[in-house]
Amino acid sequence: MSSAPAALIIGAGDATGGAIAQRFAREGYSVCVTRRQRDALQPLIDSIQSAGGVAHGFGCDARDEEAMIALFNQTEAEIGPLAVVVFNIGANVRFGITETTARVYRKVWEMAAFAGFLAGREAARVMLPRALCAQGPGWHSQPGAYCRAVLAAALPTQRLLDPRAGPAALAGNLLKEHTMSKTLEFFFDVGSPASYLAWTQLPALAAKHEAQLV
Repeated sequence: MSSAPAALIIGAGDATGGAIAQRFAREGYSVCVTRRQRDALQPLIDSIQSAGGVAHGFGCDARDEEAMIALFNQTEAEIGPLAVVVFNIGANVRFGITETTARVYRKVWEMAAFAGFLAGREAARVMLPRALCAQGPGWHSQPGAYCRAVLAAALPTQRLLDPRAGPAALAGNLLKEHTMSKTLEFFFDVGSPASYLAWTQLPALAAKHEAQLV
């Protein structure tokens, strides 16, 4: 088990998820990355390790409740206590609402909303007791407390404003209610390295996508 803080990136693909994993690795985190197929993670793991970072790969379907429970249990037991959890499962399905079948919508909902719920619930299960012990009684009632170190990275942007992206927009709004207004709400937790790291990156991301950071 590593003494470094652990960061779990669920959905570490070739773009956003991989970049997030590499950044946390550069900051000294022991990075745990997931995709449905473990073999697809090898180039990312090799890249992180060649740069001197620590990376562990897990094959996991984020829509599978038992698999997600096992993922969190395994990372906590074998890698170390999680300090950061990033949910980055995308739902890049382009159908207009009138062309969207129930099967397509259900699949998108599972990826964009249900998997996010499972990730958030399991993160709270393993992380919240430690945070409560560290912060004392009443911490859980503070604004933004549950967002302390759980970041939804797969924020829908312009694609959700496209009328052809009906199911993605509908499912995405279940995960983040302010998507259509392009508003990013950020609760800064003083003393948290994860919050500081997010704060350094959010202004540029918000400006790039013409979003308001509040």
